[in-house]
Amino acid sequence: ASAPDFDQSGYGFVMSLLGNNSQVRAMGFNWVQYGVFWSIEEPTPGNYRWLTGPSDVDNIADAVRNADVNVLIRVSRSPDWARDPACASNDTCPPEDPADYARFAAAVAARGPSPGTTSTASNAPASPGPASSAVRIADTSEPNPR
Repeated sequence: ASAPDFDQSGYGFVMSLLGNNSQVRAMGFNWVQYGVFWSIEEPTPGNYRWLTGPSDVDNIADAVRNADVNVLIRVSRSPDWARDPACASNDTCPPEDPADYARFAAAVAARGPSPGTTSTASNAPASPGPASSAVRIADTSEPNPR
């Protein structure tokens, strides 16, 4: 028997192992989610660690592209240099300038499975779009404690 077709459902899995993306696809699902720590992937403004950071953003993009699944990348942990001074000691503090986050999210999305596809920066995962390859970005920063 073939796997159910969940292509339009938007259901998927939170992942940690890149090699399991094809199993998600084989089960009939088309979305996977990975987390990226902004503080690690961009330790200083404009200095990206796409292949040397522990999240390996480029490897995530390659793995989801090869498995033909869409990806939601959760961005968390603002870097020291971007945090609002009111809560700078907390790595879940949102950035002082939302444009810094927007620039980073756009850079992550551009490295996604199909550069130029849909990206969303919000406080909650975006609703699923069409079954074509897409990358979505979710902001998981906590509200500013001021």
